[in-house]
Amino acid sequence: MKLKSIVLSIFALLAAYSAYWYYIAENAEDHVRDMIQKLEKDGITLTYDNFEVTGFPYRIIVSLDNPKVSQEQGDIYSTWVSDKLHIYAQPWNFSHLIFTSNASRLSVYEKQSANNTDSSGIFLDSAAVRLSFNGPKNNGSRISVELTSSFASRYADNSPILSAQNFAMHIRSAASDIPTSENTLLAPKLADVALGIEGLTIGENTSTKVIDELTLVSELRGDTAPNLSRSGLEAWRDGSGTLEISQFDIIISGMDVKADGSVTLDQELKPLGALSTRIAVPQAASEVISRFINLDKQAQDTLNSSLVLLQTFSGGDSIPLSLTAQNGHLWLGPLRLTELPPIM
Repeated sequence: MKLKSIVLSIFALLAAYSAYWYYIAENAEDHVRDMIQKLEKDGITLTYDNFEVTGFPYRIIVSLDNPKVSQEQGDIYSTWVSDKLHIYAQPWNFSHLIFTSNASRLSVYEKQSANNTDSSGIFLDSAAVRLSFNGPKNNGSRISVELTSSFASRYADNSPILSAQNFAMHIRSAASDIPTSENTLLAPKLADVALGIEGLTIGENTSTKVIDELTLVSELRGDTAPNLSRSGLEAWRDGSGTLEISQFDIIISGMDVKADGSVTLDQELKPLGALSTRIAVPQAASEVISRFINLDKQAQDTLNSSLVLLQTFSGGDSIPLSLTAQNGHLWLGPLRLTELPPIM
């Protein structure tokens, strides 16, 4: 009799769970419509052709055909398109959502220049995209973005900007109950930001311009959170906005560069800041720098002699360097390397 009661209880639980799952599946499209309405309040629109729900019994999988996401932020317009978007959730935990798609394109450009082939802007094409959202909004929530085989090109002529084999960014917003930093010189922390890139190629697809690995660990600080618009970035900058970098590690052809420091934006939205840098295998530093930056003979000679001098007096396997962004240029100590463009 006791065994029979246990079996009946198990079947009752399974039946209840099945009914619960199908109830969620039947109402999934209504929930998506509610989400679209909420997104529209933030200037984001989502459209699609067909809608399907699968995944029984362990997951809820919502599949959208030909999805298109558009957003306006100030003077910037962006769109994301793909042939298929999958949204994964556990029936008992809708605070953790995973979005995946195959081939997709992100376009970012100025609104008034949508039909102007001379306008600034970028395309970002990716073979695979994975986004993960976990936790309540703006209270310790986590967002992860992972891209595979990505290629960025200019909006005007589709010329290459960069490409990467693998790209991952993780952002965790600061919880509301975290106390203010003891360092009163810093603005409140908005988020922790981590970045990892493998096989990064700058410009044309040539092996001489490949960064093997890039790792960034930082804190985004400011009185207000930035967005992609010029006005949003200016408000973040004017509100004591900084990116406090605790780890910046680049590996190029066996040369390891480690740095930490602080970065913000100047009045022209160009990078402004300073990094304390150490370079391992210093004899390769000059060669690697010349791959990415065209230096005249005088600048190249100055760089070579400076590296030799620093290695002589550092007395170790790595040499300390000061890397600064100021007055619209990138500087290595007193040597001006290149002009920096505005990020927008």
